[in-house]
Amino acid sequence: QVSLREHYDGSVAVDIIRRTVTSMRSFMYSVPDFQVLTTSEQCSLLERNWHSVAGLNFLHVYRDSALADCAQFTSDGLVTYGRDTIDRALKIKDKLELDSSLIKIMLVILAFSSNCLILRIPKYLHDDHLTT
Repeated sequence: QVSLREHYDGSVAVDIIRRTVTSMRSFMYSVPDFQVLTTSEQCSLLERNWHSVAGLNFLHVYRDSALADCAQFTSDGLVTYGRDTIDRALKIKDKLELDSSLIKIMLVILAFSSNCLILRIPKYLHDDHLTT
């Protein structure tokens, strides 16, 4: 088995992010309440809440992978996001529920939550009946 610590480079991070996004989209499309929405409503819901859902999902992946032990990945994160953001992410990761099923339920709740709505609403979302 290949060690992540020995073979990490930027393309590994990009691949992990790509796979995380793909799996998250697949997971959301498997939720019955999501399936009954129109395509426009699905896009609206994902766009409004994607940052919260993707952030929690990535912390889940980060916790369950060897990324937390990879100095180069942490170093890349520091350059990209800064010390404060990385320290907060690590604290959340350490407190994250161990039960993956519960995390998946939390992801669905976040996805359907209107509390995650971005502060600056694009014009095309003003006519979205899901936000009113």
